[in-house]
Amino acid sequence: MEQYIQFILQHPYLWGGALLIVILLILLEFESKWHGIRRMNPSELSLLMNRGAVVIDVNETESFANGHILHAMHVPLSQWPQKITQLNHPKTEWLILVSNQERQALNAAKTLRQQGFEKIGILAGGLTSWREANLPLVKK
Repeated sequence: MEQYIQFILQHPYLWGGALLIVILLILLEFESKWHGIRRMNPSELSLLMNRGAVVIDVNETESFANGHILHAMHVPLSQWPQKITQLNHPKTEWLILVSNQERQALNAAKTLRQQGFEKIGILAGGLTSWREANLPLVKK
């Protein structure tokens, strides 16, 4: 036990950095829950899509063209503030946001929550998790 304490005392930056990373990962994991946004895996997303959920891809045009989920609406994050006000969707029905980076989808989902939408989800792990589950992507 003394060796561990001695190691920690001799390497404060290493342990401080590791502790900071752990705290940031915990915050990222729970941030969506704090905002009432559901993180879902690819199988949950597929199930909700089969039940009529709308998927919105917030990637920019080039990334969207390189691969997106079938029937996903494309609303680039750069145009999000202008386009979100034009979204004609019942506020009690599922909207699921996806992007290459989960963080982008989470930021867009927060805006939807502020607009009064009740059932908002994001694809955990972004489109990478979709690819890893061997689910199809459409390319334009």
